[in-house]
Amino acid sequence: MKYLALALLLPVISYAQENVSRQIKEQRKEDRAIADTMNFPDPFVFTYIDTISMNKATIYAKSCQWLFTTLGNTLKHAQTQDSLTGKIVVTDLEVAKYTTEVMTIDVKDGKYRIMFDNCKYDLKGAGYIPIFAIKDSKNTRLKKYMVVQSNNLIINSFEEYIRRKDDF
Repeated sequence: MKYLALALLLPVISYAQENVSRQIKEQRKEDRAIADTMNFPDPFVFTYIDTISMNKATIYAKSCQWLFTTLGNTLKHAQTQDSLTGKIVVTDLEVAKYTTEVMTIDVKDGKYRIMFDNCKYDLKGAGYIPIFAIKDSKNTRLKKYMVVQSNNLIINSFEEYIRRKDDF
C-alpha cells in the first residue's frame, strides 16, 4: 500500500518541481527585461533621506536596534558606531549573492539618511572588485538590478522599524 501511494505521489511531485522551475525561469526573464531598460546611477550610489518627528538619540537607538534585530551577524562588519555624530557604518554588507556594499546611516534631529555605496561583486577566482569596473553586459545589468531590489527591501525594512510605535 505504501508503494502504491508513493507511485501515485511521484508524478505529482515531479510536476510541482517542473512548475516551480518554470516560474523561476520566467521571473528571471522578467527581471532581465526590466534590468535592460533601467538607467542605473553612475556612480553606483544610492541615497535615501527621510524626515521623522523624533530626536537624534531616539533615531540612533532605533537604528542600532534595527541593525541588531534585522541584520544580526552583519554587525561584525560595523566600522563606526558614533552616537555623538549620529553615524553608523557597516562594511561588507552582503546585499545579494556574491555582492557586498557599504551602508551608512546618518541621523540628525528629525531626519535620517541611508546610503549604499562601494558595491563590489565577487568574480570567480578574482575576488571582490567594484561593480562599475565590470564590463557592462546583460548579466552585469541583472546583478545591478538585484542590488537595487535588495537595497529597496533594506530601506523599506528600516523605515517600517523606525516608524513602529514602542508602547513599552
